[in-house]
Amino acid sequence: MNKESVFQIHITEDVRNAFPHLIIFAADIQVGNLKSETEEVMKLLWEKEHAQWRGKTKQDVKQTDVIKAYNAFFESIGLQTKKTPPSVQNMIQRFLLKDQLIKYPKINPIVDALNVAAVQSLIPLGAFDLDKINGEVRLDVSSAGESFLPVNSDHEIRLSTGGLVIRDDSRILSQFCYRDSDYQKITDQSARIRIMGCRVEGIRDIDVIKAVNETVHILTTLYEDCAMI
Repeated sequence: MNKESVFQIHITEDVRNAFPHLIIFAADIQVGNLKSETEEVMKLLWEKEHAQWRGKTKQDVKQTDVIKAYNAFFESIGLQTKKTPPSVQNMIQRFLLKDQLIKYPKINPIVDALNVAAVQSLIPLGAFDLDKINGEVRLDVSSAGESFLPVNSDHEIRLSTGGLVIRDDSRILSQFCYRDSDYQKITDQSARIRIMGCRVEGIRDIDVIKAVNETVHILTTLYEDCAMI
């Protein structure tokens, strides 16, 4: 996949004014049947990342320039990074610092591909099921009284006013950089996928684009008949 296959998610004027460096790059892909060697491919990819981080400390991870940039952005939107660090930082610190790779994240093949591409690039990535999205996806701010159904939850919560959210024409899809909605989460039945990566201050456009492209590349090694849409 080339650079031209990646596009930008719309950001509303209010968000753009508050965060002028913020860009969300995205690519849409349709996947076919899962290949039989998926488990072996993922194991090799995680072993390669483990070799890069084995023996390092949590502080080493936190002081990486890319992760520092995302921590700074998280803090600028009110997230407590000691409690809610960037997902990439959390995965490296939980799984890749020990001498032996005992385990690594396993959710479903699409999310697993996303996670390993995020660790490779240090760029936080996300994915939505396109068949669950209605209309234009955009980064916006929440309004008073809006509700949100967190992933893997049965109960909606009320959001405070002015928080960063990703929404479509029907609902809020994500508390940005914190948690997604249960509605459009990736499942084993998902076939049409939107991959997204966030550029913040201190991060180059090309590095986020490469991370999105790498996710697509991994998916093409895991699934048959992949096509950009």
